[in-house]
Amino acid sequence: MKPPRIGLGDQRGIALLVVLWTLMLLSLLVVAFAQQTRLERQRVSNVIAAATAGSDLQAGLSLGIGALLDPKASSSWIHDGSPRQLEFAGRRISVSIQDANGCVNLNEADIQQLQSLLRVVGVEGDAVRTLAAAIVDWRDPDSVITPNGAELATYIENGASTRPANRPFLSVGELKSILGMPPGVADKLASLVSVFTAGNQVNPMTAPEAVLRASFPEEEVSDILARRLKRAEAKSRPEGAVPASNIGKADLRSASDKDLVEVPEGPVYVLEIATRAHQGADARARAVVWLTQDAKRPYHVLDWQLARPAPQESPSQQ
Repeated sequence: MKPPRIGLGDQRGIALLVVLWTLMLLSLLVVAFAQQTRLERQRVSNVIAAATAGSDLQAGLSLGIGALLDPKASSSWIHDGSPRQLEFAGRRISVSIQDANGCVNLNEADIQQLQSLLRVVGVEGDAVRTLAAAIVDWRDPDSVITPNGAELATYIENGASTRPANRPFLSVGELKSILGMPPGVADKLASLVSVFTAGNQVNPMTAPEAVLRASFPEEEVSDILARRLKRAEAKSRPEGAVPASNIGKADLRSASDKDLVEVPEGPVYVLEIATRAHQGADARARAVVWLTQDAKRPYHVLDWQLARPAPQESPSQQ
């Protein structure tokens, strides 16, 4: 029996199918290669952006420490946490310096001051009392529950992964471990409290406005802010220049007024550094710097924390 003959037309059809399949496979390989190349380029771009952001944050830390050590720069920079825009390698870096003595002492503040501070950062209702009491229970050495507070048994009952320290706070980062503390509230408090404050007296000349409103009567806050503004204007004026404006009744307040007794600054400062990173995300860091007064090693960085940038939404999610 003779095998069936394949005609010329059939041969051309088979050849065409082979060519089409080959072209399709080649196209798939090209698409896969292009996608892999794009992903690799994205990875490299992300690595470069992360390195650039890290370099900018380190530069901001160095610029901030330089300002603290330079008497001229330090005298014109009020250390109340207000950000300054600095430039490094053609990029803008935001640097703020906060005198630790202008913050609330996290280990000394009484429950009323903690409640006032929580209200200032936006906590409302019963949460004010429960969070303030939980902060007190975290730092006190006993296991007695403060009214509305939380000790070991309360953490266990609520299935919490953390336990109260029953010792003074070692860092403000411990606020996130307190039972019921929202991370956003802990982040807001972190720039207003300190574990390095000398005593429990807030320096009104360097305290953030939120701390002023939590620590002083409302009618005195505007006078304190006016006096600070006057001092800032005086520092920024050339010697011998005549002030262009009159502060008004704040001029009459004396340095001996009880509510304006100044606590010495430092030697511990909190530096907040921010820079614009890849794809518009902010890269942030917080450093705690101790000025040692030692000529050989004039400062120590006691703490350095990088904040994770918030994930950026894709166009389809917006």
